Amino acid sequence: MNFKALVASLVLTTTAIPAMAEPTYERHDEAQDHIELLNTLADMGVDVQINNPQICSKERGTAGFWVGARKLFVLCQESIRKSAKPLYTGEVFQASDDDLDTIRHEAHHVIQDCMDGRIDGELSAYLNPENSVEFLEYYPDWKEEYIIKQYRDMGASNHVIEMEIEAWAVADMVSVDTIHEVLKRECEV
Repeated sequence: MNFKALVASLVLTTTAIPAMAEPTYERHDEAQDHIELLNTLADMGVDVQINNPQICSKERGTAGFWVGARKLFVLCQESIRKSAKPLYTGEVFQASDDDLDTIRHEAHHVIQDCMDGRIDGELSAYLNPENSVEFLEYYPDWKEEYIIKQYRDMGASNHVIEMEIEAWAVADMVSVDTIHEVLKRECEV
């Protein structure tokens, strides 16, 4: 799916996400903020793929992912993933809350990739250990435990689990505007 189709679809989104992500949204312009974040990624030379049938159908059930070595940012929309018979045709649908959350989550992985000064697939924590402990005090324990279990069951390393906890927490608790600002600063856009 091409990036411009996603942009058109996100413009149609009528719900938005507040600075601290909650299930109920208040700002209509939040979809536009996500579009701007995706535009910045594209301007960085990132290949933004939405509902690409060759990618999403192989990664069934995956909301999205970042492949730094290929500069590939993928979003597989919720409306297709959760259908009885998921079929990716490349069509973009109105963005759901989960889609916007996935954009923020994967964008944070891009930030983590930039922390060593280059985009190469090697992720490093954005938060230093002290800031991380303080930040995660506000993140529900049950969510952190869920992430740990999910990734341990997949055989992920402690480093990968640490990167995922940080990205999930940032996507849940940090505004898209702040993520965008950090992306531009850390990735020197």
